[in-house]
Amino acid sequence: MVTLAGLAVALVSGYWFAQGYWAAYVLGALLYFISVLFDEMDGMLARLTFRESAFGCWLETFVDYASYIVLFVGMTIGLYREAGVLWLAAGGLLLVGTLASILVLIHQRKLATDPARPHEYRVLLHRQLEADSGNILSRFGRLTEFLIRKGAFSYYVLIFSILGGLKILFLLAAFGSNLVWTLGLSFNRFFQCPSPGMQRGECGLPLCYSRAEEGR
Repeated sequence: MVTLAGLAVALVSGYWFAQGYWAAYVLGALLYFISVLFDEMDGMLARLTFRESAFGCWLETFVDYASYIVLFVGMTIGLYREAGVLWLAAGGLLLVGTLASILVLIHQRKLATDPARPHEYRVLLHRQLEADSGNILSRFGRLTEFLIRKGAFSYYVLIFSILGGLKILFLLAAFGSNLVWTLGLSFNRFFQCPSPGMQRGECGLPLCYSRAEEGR
């Protein structure tokens, strides 16, 4: 319920961003920040009470992605109202990149994790990136992954909106979203099953992790 409340707040945030003026951007940014707090609170409660589940993980993932889409649609409409039609093109690039990233990351999570434990995805990915740190793309992904987390992004939205730099953030997000799915496709190689007999969730582990190590 807390997660869904956060999504409701994100919807209102998108509405205010779509109004197309500075005060509305700031209000939208504050609401988006609050929506992320709801989401973080729900995840923390689940961990503290040992109630993490596959359904809860996928629900949180869905809400995260839906919040991004609502936010970016609102920004696109708002910047179009404020500055003209060119921002519709930038918004289209951003939304294509966002949707492509969502599809790639959902597919990668399914490749990487046991169906009952999708919450292990980030840990497994980090281990693979660490083991493959000799590759420049893997090293770049490992060092910059924190920049695209929802919690960090909410601070960017708030700061850039207050400082009147929403257009800069928007263009950075358009570039970054397309970089995310491009790198994601590259990282799929970590999670390809070398043997048809391997179970899902074991495919990406040979570089640095095995089920025998899981209990350590």
